[in-house]
Amino acid sequence: MSEEVKWLIITIVVALVIGLGARSIVYFIANPLPDNYVEKYVVELAGGGYLTEEYTYVVGELGHHFLYRFWRSPLYAAGEGTGAHIELISVSCPAGSGPYLRDNDGEIHVLSQEVEDKYLRIWLKEAYYNEAGCLFPKGIEPGKYVVTFKYRIYPTMHCDQNYCFLELNLADKHIPYEHVTISIADSANLEAMEVLGDDAAWRGEGGTIIVDCWSPEDSALKLYLLYKGASYGLRESVESAQREYASKASWEVHLRRTLKLATDIVPLVVPLILIPAMYWLWGRETESPVVPKYLYFVPNRKLKPWQVNLLFKGSAGSLDMDAVSATIVDLARRGYLVVRGISDEDLEITVNPKQDLVGLDGYEKEVIELVNLLSRERGAWRPKETKGLVKSMSRTERRRLYRVLKRLLNYPARRLTGKYVSAPPVSVMGISIALFFLSFFLPILVDFESPLYYPWSISLFVIPMAVAAQLFVVSLAPVQIFGRWKPGRLKEKLEWEAFRNTLKDLAMIPKAQPQDVVVWKEWLAYGTALGVGDRVVAAMRLRGIIVPEAEAAVAVSSGLYTAYSASAPSSSSSAGGGGGGGGFGGGGAGVR
Repeated sequence: MSEEVKWLIITIVVALVIGLGARSIVYFIANPLPDNYVEKYVVELAGGGYLTEEYTYVVGELGHHFLYRFWRSPLYAAGEGTGAHIELISVSCPAGSGPYLRDNDGEIHVLSQEVEDKYLRIWLKEAYYNEAGCLFPKGIEPGKYVVTFKYRIYPTMHCDQNYCFLELNLADKHIPYEHVTISIADSANLEAMEVLGDDAAWRGEGGTIIVDCWSPEDSALKLYLLYKGASYGLRESVESAQREYASKASWEVHLRRTLKLATDIVPLVVPLILIPAMYWLWGRETESPVVPKYLYFVPNRKLKPWQVNLLFKGSAGSLDMDAVSATIVDLARRGYLVVRGISDEDLEITVNPKQDLVGLDGYEKEVIELVNLLSRERGAWRPKETKGLVKSMSRTERRRLYRVLKRLLNYPARRLTGKYVSAPPVSVMGISIALFFLSFFLPILVDFESPLYYPWSISLFVIPMAVAAQLFVVSLAPVQIFGRWKPGRLKEKLEWEAFRNTLKDLAMIPKAQPQDVVVWKEWLAYGTALGVGDRVVAAMRLRGIIVPEAEAAVAVSSGLYTAYSASAPSSSSSAGGGGGGGGFGGGGAGVR
C-alpha cells in the first residue's frame, strides 16, 4: 500500500469519526432519556372530536407528586367551556393518587375523593392553568405509571365549501416521548393527513390510520388534518382549506424532516463521497512509471537536501527539522561549516570564515545565521549543551532564535513545490473557514428554539461546524493526496523513495559498496533529509568510517529540537421557549 493511499484512508477515517461524533451529539440532545420520561404515548382521535390519551410515565427519582398533562388551548370540565376549547371527560389515575383539573380560569377541580388530604387544594395551586393529571400526596415512588385522559375537543376548523383544515397540536412543551402511537378512527372523512413527528411510520387497520413515531423533549408533535367536511368543532371560513393545509404541512413538516435528514446524511458526505471524489479527480495518478525498489545513487543532485525534504518526505511543500539537520550536514560536507570532535561530548560546529556565502541559497544562509546565533557565547555551537545555552540567553535572543527556527520550518518555496505538484483547484482550507463562520449564522434562518424544529435545529450549528472540521482535516493531508505529481515528477518521487529504501535497509547498503568517504557524506546529507540519517550513520559505523559529520547528524537533530522547544515563547492566561408555531392544543406531559 502506497503512502498516498495510507494517508487517504487515515483522512477518511478521521473525517468519519468527526461526522459520527457530530451526529451523536445531536441525537444525544434529541433523545437523552432523563430520569423522567414517557415510555409510551398512545393517542386516539375518534369521530365527533373525542380524544383519548394514554401515557406510560417512567419516574426514575424521588421527590415528585404530579403526573400531569397541560394544554395551551383552554381546558374546562365537561359542559363548562365555550368557543374553541377542550372538555375533560375523565382522568384515570394509578392507585394512591387522585385526578384533578385546573381549568383555563384557574379554578381547581378535584375529580375524585379517593385521596383525602386537607391540604389537597393548596397543593393543586402549583398546577398550571389548563392542566389535568394525577396528584400523589405521599410522593411518587420510582417506577412506571399509566394515566389515561379522555376529552372532547372543540377546535376552530378552517373551512371552504368543500374541505375543513385542522392543525391539532398534541405537544410542544413536554418530557421525552420514547414511542408515540397515533390512531385516527374517522379516516373515511379524511381527504389528506400529515404528521409532524420523528421517523413517522404509517399503517392502516380497517378504517383506522395508525402512525408510529417518537418525540424528543420540547419538540412539536402535530396532526395536520384535511377533512371532507366538519363533523365537530367550530367553522371559520377561509378562501382555500386545501391551500392552508398544503402550506402549513409542507413548510413545517418538510423543513423538520430536512433538518433531521441533514443530521443523518451530511456528516457522512465528506468522508464517504467528497474525499474519495477529490482523490479520484485531482489526486489519482495517471502515470505508472516503473522504478526498482532499491536505488544506489542520488536521483537528482541538482536538488539541495532541504529541497528533497520539502518535496519527498511527508507532505510535499512542508519542511521539518530534518531539513535543517540535513542542511547543516551538507554545509559541513561542502566546507561552509566546520565540525570538530568525534563524540557527543566534544562535538563543536562553527561557520567557516574563509568561505564566501555568495553561492548559497536563501535557506542555507538562514541555517548559517542559526549556527552563528548558537555559537555566539562560546564561538562554537556544542549541540550537547543547547539546553543550557538557550536558558542563558536573554529574552530577546531567545525570541530571535525561535523566529529563525520558525522561518526555517516555514520557508516559502511555493514556486519549487508548484514545479512538482499540482494543487487542487479549490481551497479546502478556505471552504473550511467559511463554513466555520457560517455555522454561527445559519441558526438565525429559523427560530432555533422553536418546538417545530427543535432539536434538529441544533444541526444548523453542529453539522456545518463538523463539516468545517472534516475539511480542515482534508487540508492538513499531504498536498500530493489531493493534488497530482506533474508530468515526469512521479518517476523522480519514486526514485527518491527507492533511494530511501536503500539507505533504510542496512542489508542493502553493502551492495552499493561506495569506497569514497565523499559519497558516504553525500548519502548522509540526503538520508538525513529523507528521515533515515540514523541508518546511514549506523552503516558507516559498521564499516569503521568515522567522520565528524556522522556524529553531527545525530547530535544536531537532538540539539535543534531542544533549541526549538526551549526558545518557544510561553503562554499565560488569566481568568476573570416559545410556542409550537400555532394550531389547536399544544402543551404536553410532565412530572413535577
